[in-house]
Amino acid sequence: QLISFGISGLIPQLRRAQYFLVERIYSVYAWLVLAGFFPVIWVLMLIIPGSLWRYKFIHLAARFLTQLAGLSPKVKGLENFPKDKPYIIVSNHCSYIDSLIMLAALPYKMRIVAKSELLNSFFLRVFLRRIRTEFVDRFDKQKGVEESQRIVKTVHSDWPLLFFPEGTLTRMTGLLPFHM
Repeated sequence: QLISFGISGLIPQLRRAQYFLVERIYSVYAWLVLAGFFPVIWVLMLIIPGSLWRYKFIHLAARFLTQLAGLSPKVKGLENFPKDKPYIIVSNHCSYIDSLIMLAALPYKMRIVAKSELLNSFFLRVFLRRIRTEFVDRFDKQKGVEESQRIVKTVHSDWPLLFFPEGTLTRMTGLLPFHM
């Protein structure tokens, strides 16, 4: 009886270990897919003329990558997006993949608002500027106010904005406080 009790306790541990292993294998696979295609997409973003064509391309590329990674995002309520008025999409996120998923799932052209620290990376800077990303400084309050005013003007005269107001990523679960 003691042996059967020990075996019954071992089964959940084996399931957890299996889940952990599968999760890690999938994570490596998904990152390899992204890493394998990013250089090709990056070069094509340099070549494609016009922001509308680049956005259409990045939308299709994001859809292709999410499908290749085994993801199938579904969006409900697209009929609620205004067709002839400016709007802003606000979302929380737990990884950089969330931006990719939003680009894949939402059929509308949009501009992403991103933290200015991403400008420190040459590859991200070039890529994000080619898709008309708006950058904001999260630490200089005065500069942040000026950038916010500039960004509000783009909403009224341009494409919708997508931003993640939590302002950073952590390993904590749940929604973090929004940042100005």
